[in-house]
Amino acid sequence: MMRLGKEIAGLIRPPTCIYLIGQIGAGKTTFARGFIQSLGFAGPVKSPTFTLVETYLTDSCVINHFDLFRLDSVEELEYIGLDDYLNSRSILLIEWPEVGSNVLPLPDLKIQIDIKGDSRQISLSCKKHSVTAKDLAESENL
Repeated sequence: MMRLGKEIAGLIRPPTCIYLIGQIGAGKTTFARGFIQSLGFAGPVKSPTFTLVETYLTDSCVINHFDLFRLDSVEELEYIGLDDYLNSRSILLIEWPEVGSNVLPLPDLKIQIDIKGDSRQISLSCKKHSVTAKDLAESENL
């Protein structure tokens, strides 16, 4: 999942919203760690399970990593100021987006991670030009 995160990060430009969908232990945070580190963040990347959001600053962008698993209501997203995280330099990585329902911005990329035995099945769907299916298919490392 780290390698996939790194590869996709090389294709993404802000502003972008990415939904990370999958059960507990599927690798959403591991994907985010590879993604964030490959964009130049050198410090530790931790799960935002208890804080709801962690922000990482790089030279090229601001990455806001959300984990909505423990969210009690969509009103909490408004309370923490979701709109403040949206700007032309931001990349949003959102775990458990289904909890945020209609309050979240629409995703540019959805990554569905399913556990299949000892492996993972990854499904990607794109909305607009920030990353295309052709870009992903041409990436030699995926």
